[in-house]
Amino acid sequence: MRKQLLSRCLFAFVSCALCFFAVSSVAQQPSEKIIIGGESFTAGMAQPEAMKELEKCCSVTGGTDPRDTRAKSFFIWNKGRTEILGGIWFRNAEVERVQRDGAFSQDPAVVSFALSLYRELSQRAQSGVTTVILQMGTSEATNASSKVITFMFRDGQSIQMEIVAPDDSQKSRNQVGLKEILEKR
Repeated sequence: MRKQLLSRCLFAFVSCALCFFAVSSVAQQPSEKIIIGGESFTAGMAQPEAMKELEKCCSVTGGTDPRDTRAKSFFIWNKGRTEILGGIWFRNAEVERVQRDGAFSQDPAVVSFALSLYRELSQRAQSGVTTVILQMGTSEATNASSKVITFMFRDGQSIQMEIVAPDDSQKSRNQVGLKEILEKR
């Protein structure tokens, strides 16, 4: 139960952050891909190739945008159409965007945590968009492990989320915390 809540908090954290901020990468990445239903998709992929991959793993619903015949969009479902896995958008017969859906929660604690993160991050981006450095790390202690996700801003401020998992879950529970940091760089 706690692992699910922790997983949902992490998903909410990352979803909020990525929805509201453009994250810049420190190093150039090779062509990125998203895997949905075991199949790989990339931006710029030809529409027929993408649809062929989707036929292997999934079911799709959607079609041409009546306002723009060059644009098409589809929901991606599992084969039994019981769960939406994501979405795919085409423009001029190429993948313009592909999205894999993650965990969803209506748990009040998760929603409250995500709103706290949003408030912290939104104070740093007056226009709604800012450049941040995303740093991730792990550490081990004698009685717990932790995972840390840090959003570092140019002005020396950071927002950090730490996920702590005690070795003995009988003595203490998993926890997630937010920290606001200011340091000279």
